[in-house]
Amino acid sequence: ESARLFSESARLFEIDAATDWHKWYEAGNARWWAAEADRAIIDYRQYLSRDPFRGEVWENLFSARLAAKTAAPGHEGVLVWPWYVWFASAAAFLAGLSALAFAIFLFVRKKAWRNVSVVLLSVAVCLGACSAVTLATRGEVAVVVAETQGRKGDSSVYAPFPADPWKAGQEVWVSETRDTWSRVIVGSTVS
Repeated sequence: ESARLFSESARLFEIDAATDWHKWYEAGNARWWAAEADRAIIDYRQYLSRDPFRGEVWENLFSARLAAKTAAPGHEGVLVWPWYVWFASAAAFLAGLSALAFAIFLFVRKKAWRNVSVVLLSVAVCLGACSAVTLATRGEVAVVVAETQGRKGDSSVYAPFPADPWKAGQEVWVSETRDTWSRVIVGSTVS
């Protein structure tokens, strides 16, 4: 009964998400509690397409991947956070240290503290730029809605690749789209 109620709640959150995109996170959580991990992945990805810097959503997405037994799309980051979140977090941390070093400089009036502040701020700006470039050039991620067989070409005459169909909830990088087919990448597999 609780799974049914969570599923209904998720459906209502998804309807509300049309006017308030923050509801995608709640929809994903409700799908998770309804044991619908594959659909939770879709909801979390909807949220992340609008706010990619919320860490707990990435962590919930990682848990949903484990429950749905799907693989990460690959080349996204380390641990559960993508590269641009790591870069932005490091930039913010170093900017804070730079402000601290500058405050110490204002208090003790030693040039060494000012130099430390400038160096830390310069590194923070570089990491912030890396974060922006990584976010801007990362490509599109799509989520497989129903079990789908990948192929080496654009019709069913081509051999299946990979051999096993992708499960619902599998995330893929879209590298090319034409007419009715898309070339996708999962890890090192191109299909």
